[in-house]
Amino acid sequence: SEAGKPPPWATPESSPKRGKTMDRLPEKTLASALIAASLGANAGGLNSPGIAAAALLQRLSDSQLLLIDVRNPDEYFAEHIPGAINIPVPRLQGLLDPIRQATDPVLYCNDTRLTRVAEQILSRNAVKHFSHLDGGLAAWRRDRLPLERSWR
Repeated sequence: SEAGKPPPWATPESSPKRGKTMDRLPEKTLASALIAASLGANAGGLNSPGIAAAALLQRLSDSQLLLIDVRNPDEYFAEHIPGAINIPVPRLQGLLDPIRQATDPVLYCNDTRLTRVAEQILSRNAVKHFSHLDGGLAAWRRDRLPLERSWR
């Protein structure tokens, strides 16, 4: 994005200290996404290529990386991987173009449930190139890798 202009997926109130989120979601919307994850997800695992936490840490400064936290905004604000943006699963459908244009989008959630739902949304909408964080944020925490907090 141009200097001084937020990327198209960031909300107007985004700032480095405040975090980047797509906006607050009603609990019912998130609950629907979780139900969809448990009912419709591939029980055998994720379909996209995985990246280990340590390998992702080495790539955080890569300008081609678009790290997408698909959890709800409250979870994102509480802690997230440095450089990640927040696009909750229910908002993915409306933000496919920036994800398609990204060279290297990587998805993550706490474990893999929401990531599975995000994968299904992207795949159904012909987004072909994306990967996920193996083990999600749980693996990142387990490896004691850096996390950021944001203020609203």
